[in-house]
Parts: sequence; structure tokens; C-alpha cells
Amino acid sequence: MKRKSKEALWTRRVRAFEASGQTRVAYCRRHGLAVHSLDYWRRRLSSSPLSESAAVPAFVPLQVRSVEPPAEALLLECAGGARLRLPRDCDPWWLAQVLSGLR
Repeated sequence: MKRKSKEALWTRRVRAFEASGQTRVAYCRRHGLAVHSLDYWRRRLSSSPLSESAAVPAFVPLQVRSVEPPAEALLLECAGGARLRLPRDCDPWWLAQVLSGLR
């Protein structure tokens, strides 16, 4: 496979994975891919020059179910079914790192 067509194929795969809401392992298992290959191409494509569509920040819809007094814990429910119960005063930097790891 030519280099450009291989890069185009993996660009589509990486975008599909990122839009899927699945874990890396679940996505790769479902599509018959090696996790290390997906990781390699995610790193490689993220270091390439940004395309116009990649420069637009992605927003995730947020649903506020109710407005109540502050709770003792924060419950985060992710699209893939994962749930995180966090203390109300957890460190924002740490939370950002955890959420980044769930992608």
C-alpha cells in the first residue's frame, strides 16, 4: 500500500475511533486492529500539520439533569458506560488527565 493511501486509511480509522466513544481495546477488537497500531497512528497523525477540520475544537454535549445544592461527590457518566465518582474538590488538572486517558 502506498504511503499516502495508508495515511489516508489510518486518518479515517483514527477519526472513526475518536468519534466512537469506545475504549481503544474495544474499538480495535471490534474492527480487527492492533491497539499498538492505533496508538502509533494517533501519535503520528497528531504530530502532523493540522488540517482545517482538525483546527476546529470539538465540543462534547453536556446534559445537566438537575440543579441541586452541591453534593459531596461528582458522578461522571461517560458515553462508553464508564462511571467516575469523584470528590467535589478534586484537582481539575488531575481530572483533565483522567478524562484524557479515557479517550
